[in-house]
Amino acid sequence: LTSEKEIQALDQDIYTYLTYATQVAQAKRALLLAERETSLFEQDELYRELEAVPSYKPYERAYIVYEFMANIRIRPEQIKAIRDMGSWGEGGLVSRVMGGGKSSVIGLLHLLTVAPGRIPLYIPPPAQFEIVCRNLSNFVSRYFQKEIDPIRLRKEQFTEKNLLWVEEKFKQAKTKGFL
Repeated sequence: LTSEKEIQALDQDIYTYLTYATQVAQAKRALLLAERETSLFEQDELYRELEAVPSYKPYERAYIVYEFMANIRIRPEQIKAIRDMGSWGEGGLVSRVMGGGKSSVIGLLHLLTVAPGRIPLYIPPPAQFEIVCRNLSNFVSRYFQKEIDPIRLRKEQFTEKNLLWVEEKFKQAKTKGFL
């Protein structure tokens, strides 16, 4: 590539390819759902898959690359949550129904696009702790080549001593590049 025009043309070609490949994956996923006997929840998911369109600006490359790699379409409400989180300053809270993409989409993309260098804290219900850890670990390892470092404490275990230990874990996570 020798000119800015050639670089821009390549950039547009890559964007077009990633967008098209994501649409194809979206249609395949919808067809798989349509072939099965589905519940009302799954029918709603099928509808959402088929109606989803990119809800970000073309220059927001992290989103299109993540959609392509994760084989998903980021929903408009997820993009809105990521953007809203960017205006929170020091912290905030995202509360959504199970399966709403809090861990696998909103939290991870927020870290990459809005708050690099910050440490996320996910607090799932105790019954979902292991599955959230496993899912996060899989996503983070697969798409970002990083590790997570779970902290297994219940509310009643948040003593001064344990909170100091948690602070030390946060410091270690920052220096090691963990999420």
